[in-house]
Amino acid sequence: MKLSEIGEEKLIAKLLKTHKIPASAEYLPVGAGDDAAVISSGSACSYTIVATDMLSEGIDYRDDIITPYYLGWKSAAVNISDIAAMGGSPTWTLVSLGFKQDTEFDYLEAFYTGLTDCCSKYGSVIIGGDMNSVINENTISITQMGSIEPKLLIRRSGAEPGDLLFVTGYIGQSRAGLELLFKNGLQSVQSKYETLMKAHIMPIPRVYEANILAKTKMVKAMMDVSDGLGSDLPKLCSASGVGASVYAESICLSEDLKRAAQELKLNPLEIAISGGEDFELLFAAAPGDAASIIDIFSSSTDTPLHVIGEFTENGLSIIHSDGSKGNLVSGWDHFHNKNS
Repeated sequence: MKLSEIGEEKLIAKLLKTHKIPASAEYLPVGAGDDAAVISSGSACSYTIVATDMLSEGIDYRDDIITPYYLGWKSAAVNISDIAAMGGSPTWTLVSLGFKQDTEFDYLEAFYTGLTDCCSKYGSVIIGGDMNSVINENTISITQMGSIEPKLLIRRSGAEPGDLLFVTGYIGQSRAGLELLFKNGLQSVQSKYETLMKAHIMPIPRVYEANILAKTKMVKAMMDVSDGLGSDLPKLCSASGVGASVYAESICLSEDLKRAAQELKLNPLEIAISGGEDFELLFAAAPGDAASIIDIFSSSTDTPLHVIGEFTENGLSIIHSDGSKGNLVSGWDHFHNKNS
């Protein structure tokens, strides 16, 4: 059976089961299956969070629609976002690169400038890695570490039926930016849709926002939106053993996204649900805590926060303004999706 016939999530689940890769163990409070692994040294003061992510040329990025600086930034940001998704703070970064031999040094220098700028902004320090040559496409692999107090750690599991579903920021921005970049190129999009362009090539990991949410101790489950709401919400529900209903009219769409969708002749709601790489925070909280969370969050950050649904006993659906129900549009899957 080919990997394309299995799909990314089922493939990972199969490997974890077959090879008995633990979801937890001694000194491993969180193993495979969450945004990142969590390691304990035995100290009650702090946990170490470890995440890793890979970007492949031609699949995750194209050099004609992203500069090396922004590629470096994004390579760090997508990993830092996994640390934020558990409420943690970034600490150390390891960088492994496979680049073609004819790559210009100036390209690598610009890449590292973007990488270090992003790491520095969020408090992480590059401490090493590896570099190799490749025959075909360049490959970037980042291992990101972070820290968190055990009592503040937020996992994907923990949501219960009746809890509200929150999301930070505006989802769909990155997908809209990507579609515009495919259609019009970097320079054209930069002049007309800078916000959407930057959402895709210079994502902002919600570290500060996640720290605020963790300190409220009212968030019951959380993850970042990396593969799209339609793919990531099912993961959150699966980890918590619940279902969810999303209210279509509660998904806030930015004016830029609406304008772009009209130009692209795409449904803006479908872009928001299926689009990946937003790196916003998706989380659950009890209805009775909603007002306090919103008040604390809005008084501490300018990032928007929206309630877009609620968790149920089972099933996944989107409820439209006329009361009709539908299925969530799936997001990104590395083994089902094909690069444009």
